[in-house]
Amino acid sequence: MQLDKDKILGEAKQFFGSKRYSKESISLSQRCVEVSQQWLDTYKDNYGAIYKKDAQTLKKELKKYIRPRIDYPKFIPSFVWWWIAQTVINWIIERIIEYLIENQDRG
Repeated sequence: MQLDKDKILGEAKQFFGSKRYSKESISLSQRCVEVSQQWLDTYKDNYGAIYKKDAQTLKKELKKYIRPRIDYPKFIPSFVWWWIAQTVINWIIERIIEYLIENQDRG
């Protein structure tokens, strides 16, 4: 199963494009989608296992997978970066879980 990266990142560009640190937020969004696809690929032998889990469990699992795989830039103060990262990661995870639920029959 492949995530619709263009759709998800298009929404991210619309959502984060006019905000402060938009370049960093969009870049982080791209990385989150890449890492989320890697997470999804860990289920390639049994996508049905994803659909047996509730949305809350999927969110926790995906967040736990994404966070250690994100590089934090040194040029942004850490407290600002953590705020950006938390906002972007949570937003992207919501979009991905919605995408998985909408495309459940295609998996």
